[in-house]
Amino acid sequence: MTVPNRPASAPTDEQTTMEWLDQHAVHTVRTIGVHLDGTPVGHNLHRAAFEHALSLGPIMPAETLLTDVEGEPWLEAPRGWLETAGAPRQRPDLSSLTALGDGVARCMVDHVGADGTPIPICPRARLAALTETLEEHDVALQVHFTLEGVIHRESPAEARTKGHRGLTPVGTAGPSFRHDHQHRSVLTGLAHQLEAQDVAWQDWHSGSDAGQIRLVLAPAPPVRAADQAIAAREALRAAAATMSASMSFLATGPDAKVGNGTEITMHLGSQHQPTDSTTPHPKVMWWIGGLLATAPAASAITNPTVNAYRRVGRFAGAPAHCIWGRHNRSALLDIDSDHRSGISVTQLTHRGCSSDANPHLALAALIAGGLVGLVENLDPPAPSDATSWTQPVDHAPLPRTLVGARLALAEDKLLRPLLGAQLVETWLAARRHEWLHFHRSSERPEVGTITDWELKRYAELG
Repeated sequence: MTVPNRPASAPTDEQTTMEWLDQHAVHTVRTIGVHLDGTPVGHNLHRAAFEHALSLGPIMPAETLLTDVEGEPWLEAPRGWLETAGAPRQRPDLSSLTALGDGVARCMVDHVGADGTPIPICPRARLAALTETLEEHDVALQVHFTLEGVIHRESPAEARTKGHRGLTPVGTAGPSFRHDHQHRSVLTGLAHQLEAQDVAWQDWHSGSDAGQIRLVLAPAPPVRAADQAIAAREALRAAAATMSASMSFLATGPDAKVGNGTEITMHLGSQHQPTDSTTPHPKVMWWIGGLLATAPAASAITNPTVNAYRRVGRFAGAPAHCIWGRHNRSALLDIDSDHRSGISVTQLTHRGCSSDANPHLALAALIAGGLVGLVENLDPPAPSDATSWTQPVDHAPLPRTLVGARLALAEDKLLRPLLGAQLVETWLAARRHEWLHFHRSSERPEVGTITDWELKRYAELG
């Protein structure tokens, strides 16, 4: 399979953009930016309006970027950057233009100020900046995402009417091909939707929970990979909708045994002559050391909701401790190396993200952690085959609640310089907002059962 770094024959400047729009008979362009919580935000622009705004893009009200998933403002989020940036705009990334058919195209955007400088809370721009930093360390990085979600027979409207409880999963648990007609139809529709969205993928199969599907995307450069994850979620929902079914990326549903996660696999490459094929390159070891050192703080980003922490510690669920190892699926980091022709490529899978994590922001946090390791030459502890879901000795635990993860990020001194102080402070304010709303709005939130508040707020997130 050919994995494009960008859509085939994507334009590079204003002139080639006009030609591309003519070639694909485009009359409408969907601009898609990424909110801090991962929600796509943008416009449906007439072609003329898109062409008129090519340099900086259409205006995106700042209030839209400083609100929670239900549109309520993060009152404690810093807003000082607005004084210098002015009204945010959605600057098109022309290399991401993708024809969706029927005269419609999609274009990913970065949120920038009036002078074209990315605003500090744009996760896509922050990811791009961190990716450029990797070149200084002679590290080549490709990434692929594995997305998990659950298909239910009920339509989105029917699921809302039932309060997202007592829903009927489509298909069985486990890697079985003995599924019903509706499940096969959804998966057939998924192939068409992925092609229509220009999403490169490798595999899909059933997961550990009934109705769960695992979609493995193809490797791509970091920004492109995160863009593909956003498009793939839309494709999954559209495929379910064709059968009047619904797709949910809720991290832990009321009937979940394991829950839904997002695996982020980093393909790290570095030029060197390996002397021992069983030992990772020193840069890989430092990368692992940085990821483990920053893992508790990064949890506030990789597991952004109250509901996400209900997966932690479940058998076969989210890792509960800072462990790395070879072929250890319970570990936070699972490593596999390949040495060919003097080039070392290490496949490192991070299994600590929930399904509702922002792909761009989560990947930015992981790259920032890896860079910390490279800069500080942080050696990791020895690899382990211990089961992270139990209580392994001598391994630091990961936060078990959103408030615990937020505290770890607030006290962290390693990620903040790389992610940006204003982004981190905004995220801390947003997580405090989320935790307070959970306690104010939920009935008996201290009880371990999933609340109606979580289902209403998160069932259609992602």
